[in-house]
Amino acid sequence: MNMTTVPTPARNELSSVSDCQSNTLTISTRLILFVGIVVYFAISILWQMRGFSTLQGDVGLYVHWSQNITEPGKLITWWVPGYPWLIWAMRCCTFGLISDLILTKSIMLFCWFAGVYFIMQLCQRFAPFTANFGTWLYALFPFVGITIVAFPFSDNVAIALILGAMYFLLCNEQRVWFICCCATAIMMHKVTWPFVFILSLWAWWHGKLKWWQFILVYVPLCVYFVAVSAILRDLFWPFRFHMEHAFKSESHLPLFDGLVGTLLAGGSQNAVKALILISLFVVHLLTAAWLLMNAYKNRLYLLMFLLLLPSIAYGVVLNQYEIWAFVRFAKLALPLPLAIVLSNYPFLAGCTRHPAFLGVFVVGLVATNFAWASYLLSFYTS
Repeated sequence: MNMTTVPTPARNELSSVSDCQSNTLTISTRLILFVGIVVYFAISILWQMRGFSTLQGDVGLYVHWSQNITEPGKLITWWVPGYPWLIWAMRCCTFGLISDLILTKSIMLFCWFAGVYFIMQLCQRFAPFTANFGTWLYALFPFVGITIVAFPFSDNVAIALILGAMYFLLCNEQRVWFICCCATAIMMHKVTWPFVFILSLWAWWHGKLKWWQFILVYVPLCVYFVAVSAILRDLFWPFRFHMEHAFKSESHLPLFDGLVGTLLAGGSQNAVKALILISLFVVHLLTAAWLLMNAYKNRLYLLMFLLLLPSIAYGVVLNQYEIWAFVRFAKLALPLPLAIVLSNYPFLAGCTRHPAFLGVFVVGLVATNFAWASYLLSFYTS
């Protein structure tokens, strides 16, 4: 096979139901799920043995909001309400018999399972030669793949919903489910807004959605926005907190404060953090460049390029305090595009399938998750 040849599955149109892969879980996917669960429980047990509760920080505030569903206070200007409402709904469905700790962890674990399933389906459809690599990368993404499941941020719910939207758009062609996933995702996390806009606009442009269905995606958010704006008498409430705390530079750099500013801040810890961030940012840029240069071959490449842009933008504008969100949501943006790029090169695709490479790769991913879990433990207990 020529080095520039696009694998046959990737040359097809975006999708048709008959082209989709089998819904059954492969042996490799079952192994991925098994390893992920083992790492999840190992981290959870480690934290429990050290007396560390995950119901603190942002997670604690989400739980507090769910316990005071009609009185969120200042939190209403920080986040969208999807995750607190989900916790509240699950607490009602279980009649309050399950603790908030188990409830939030169960939600995250379910969403992680869903995310693995969706990414596996997408990778098998569009990057069959590197499907295992893409699925492993998502499931155990460096530093955050499992830790943000054990430490139940809202990220995993939002990420699973976006991947679900991609699956129902590109593989399954289920408009109703696509609309539900998109409409729910934008109520779960503000970071998802550009991803949802790109996906819904793409779906409308290519005739997958009618104009009124495109608008329907944004109805829940618009209703919520109008209601909160009326209460606060402020049309810019969704952005004020983040402009002050997430985008305001903490150095003399107007942009790249999170990436370069972290390095310039000095200290070994900042140097290691900056190395991780810059390396991940470079991978984003290289992947996006390849997709853009080859977009004329397949419109899927253009879509993957567009979906990388929000993640790249977060790396550019987030400050030193919030820059780790770039890593957390790279788990959404990077695995499928990177798998697609690698699948176009037989040598690289073959390397990703070699047992020796996979073994080292998986061990490395697991090690980074334990490293971040250890950091979180020291950060919250010091």
